Amino acid sequence: MAYNLTGNKKYLSYAKAGVDYLRANALVYYGKGGAYTYFDRTGNGQPEQTKRISQDMTYAISGLAFYYYLTRDTQVLQEIVNLKNYIFDYYYDQEWDLISWVKADYTDYKNPDGTVETVSTQQRELVAQLDQVYAYMMLLTPILPAEFNGVKLQQNWKDDLVHLATIMSEQFYTPDKNIFWRAITDSKNKKLGTDHTDFGHSIKTLWLIYEVGKLTGHYDLVLFAQEAAPKILEAAYLEDGTWGRRINEYGQVERDKEWWILAELDQVAATLSLRDPSYAKYLPTTYSYWFEHMVDHKNKGVWHWVNAADNKPDIHFPKQHSWKNAFHTFEHAIVGYLTGQEIHDLPSTLYFAFQNGTPDYTQIRPYTYAAKVKSVEEIIDSENYQEFKKQKVTFTYIR
Repeated sequence: MAYNLTGNKKYLSYAKAGVDYLRANALVYYGKGGAYTYFDRTGNGQPEQTKRISQDMTYAISGLAFYYYLTRDTQVLQEIVNLKNYIFDYYYDQEWDLISWVKADYTDYKNPDGTVETVSTQQRELVAQLDQVYAYMMLLTPILPAEFNGVKLQQNWKDDLVHLATIMSEQFYTPDKNIFWRAITDSKNKKLGTDHTDFGHSIKTLWLIYEVGKLTGHYDLVLFAQEAAPKILEAAYLEDGTWGRRINEYGQVERDKEWWILAELDQVAATLSLRDPSYAKYLPTTYSYWFEHMVDHKNKGVWHWVNAADNKPDIHFPKQHSWKNAFHTFEHAIVGYLTGQEIHDLPSTLYFAFQNGTPDYTQIRPYTYAAKVKSVEEIIDSENYQEFKKQKVTFTYIR
């Protein structure tokens, strides 16, 4: 995303190094056997196949997916397709009609207080469905070739997107509370105040259902999201002009700030403002809070958690850990840029590195959005990255 926004080829070289490393070390048999999700202290890929979690598999694809979006490298695409097929073949449970969580029961780790965290084959988790869409499918499906190695690739992925959107809306959504449950494993999961039943997961799910509906022509999905998402924005928006985190078990809005939840709420308000500019009413104060309090102005980066009582970061949470890197911060930046330009009737500029010539303009998109390509400019510069080409693409009518 840093290259996409700036055109600095240094960032693209970093991305390629990461992609090369994952392809060489994380993918099992070119993705046909899944992917390792972490490396142990000796550098060996872990865990064993039955203990790999389906959500984790999605983020083995996300970096490869964005690299393909930038370059259209067909070798990378083949391994993305292999891994996506593996996930759907290995984890889809026909009886449950959803992507399952894991294939073995095990103890994950022991907490300092002696309690243990377990992983169960019975878990039915929202993010096992949601992050297939979020981590790679929504970005890639509109730009996939119609056919790839004899398979109607784009249509297959569109069908899978509709299936996932249907699973999430029919199995995880509660209309009474207008939220998505984090899990539907058993009744105790279906309660307010449980971990990950929050504004962030719910608004992100609605955003993606909305985008899936637009992409595939399933306007029932668009209408569902258009009705539910504004209610979450209204519930999450506090009187001080900031976002809350979730509704707790007592029906009260928790006011503390978790970085990714603020990002998702901003992004959906900004996205809906492309259709109706009145949704931008939230953004002046929520953006201001992000830049004033969520950003570490001394040592850079974005805080994980800021306490609402004093707007100070909780330093018990590191700024980077296994579930926090730059992804949400970068996405917040690119969505804010693209939607902000469009709201103000200004063109947007992004940079690509197409390897084999400029694709058809309908196959060039600003992140997950549709748009009109106004111009494509091939840039020749003096930077020492001969293996990459650079294209400057100007977009209008982002939607």
